[in-house]
Amino acid sequence: MGFPDRNLYHCGHLEAILILLLPFVVFYQIASLLHLLTEHVWIVRGEGESVRDSHINNSLARFCGERCPESFAPKYAAQWAKWLAMHLLVHLPSRMLIVQGSLVCHDWHHRYGTVRQWYDYARLREMHAHTLSLEENYDYHDI
Repeated sequence: MGFPDRNLYHCGHLEAILILLLPFVVFYQIASLLHLLTEHVWIVRGEGESVRDSHINNSLARFCGERCPESFAPKYAAQWAKWLAMHLLVHLPSRMLIVQGSLVCHDWHHRYGTVRQWYDYARLREMHAHTLSLEENYDYHDI
């Protein structure tokens, strides 16, 4: 019994770049930049507006997906095919690889950052949005 073949564990420069540098540096930085650019509307705080109100007014929720076609009628088959392709090839990977976890409801975090039920953020945001909608005071910004 001897040592395993050392060639099995050899990783060249090109492999190291593809395995380590691209995902952990380039792709990570791209995702971080997308987070930074999409979590807030980058405008100056209004005169007399508090920092908290500015965060609330300028925070965004980031959702992935598109509206469904109007009907399941056969004439909409091409629209459904496009919808399915977009969800499988664009929106699902974006949601899984770029907009993870509670980043979808980032705007709710700025309104209720001290709430301890972070695990239930999506339901809590929807409940608050529904309440605001019933009061005709809906002021969330969904992108």
